[in-house]
Amino acid sequence: MPSSSLRLHSLCEGAVTLRCIERFADALAQRDLCRPGALAQIFRDMPGPSGRAPTAVLRIPELGERILLRELRPGGFLGKLPQRRNPGPRRALEELEVTARLREVGAPVPEPALLWSETRAGRGRLVLGTVFVEDSADALAWLTHCNSMTDLRAGLTALAAGVRAFHDAGGSHPDLQIKNLLISPGADGERIGTLIDLSGAPPPANVPPARRMRELMRLYRSAAKRDVLTRVGQLGLSIFLSAYTAGDRSLRRALLTALPTELARVKRHALLYPRGRASLVAPRRPVLSGRARN
Repeated sequence: MPSSSLRLHSLCEGAVTLRCIERFADALAQRDLCRPGALAQIFRDMPGPSGRAPTAVLRIPELGERILLRELRPGGFLGKLPQRRNPGPRRALEELEVTARLREVGAPVPEPALLWSETRAGRGRLVLGTVFVEDSADALAWLTHCNSMTDLRAGLTALAAGVRAFHDAGGSHPDLQIKNLLISPGADGERIGTLIDLSGAPPPANVPPARRMRELMRLYRSAAKRDVLTRVGQLGLSIFLSAYTAGDRSLRRALLTALPTELARVKRHALLYPRGRASLVAPRRPVLSGRARN
């Protein structure tokens, strides 16, 4: 993988390994982070947002920032096994590298911060840190509490623009689901969509329309699985697609060409949802083909 400007500074090695980007090195060196058990204590005392894996938030007040720590675990069935094997440090380094490279070219992803691991009693724990996106909520939490059409339109537009910017920068997300999208206020009062958790993401490359549509429909299926599609509705789906394509008619046509294949995938996945097909708001082609009305 070609190198980016990401440079990691080693603070400790051995049973506890901590590597961070240079600008955090001095602040982290002043903390007793290399002692055995420091990692577990931070996760116990400073828990972060809930998710598939444990998280914690490490405050760096001298820099006016916080670092979100996320334990790296395999997904799916393997992640539930008590004797699961955590991903190796190479994959974690690749995630930091991909995140850094995408951020360099303008993708809306968090700033990479550190990689921290500890081996105790023959078992390892691997944690990746990124700069915390302040005042943010994941798309599931935001949709659950959104109570006006104005907010829904603004939020869906921001999320769609974030995904479009990510794809345009060459990003491909292996798990583009509703909790891996954050929404936060921007400096100009508009909302910003940020993509997180790039575990397993490939290096930046051209993302063809079929791949884009597959990821968009994975996001759609995750909303169905979480039972929030009814809050989005047909109008919301149209708003999202219109904001994503942003007037690019050729991209819209290419996406819609890939839609039948993805709809077949939706039907197969719907059988696994708790409410089955009733959980879905099927994205009808006529609705998606038109513009959302203002």
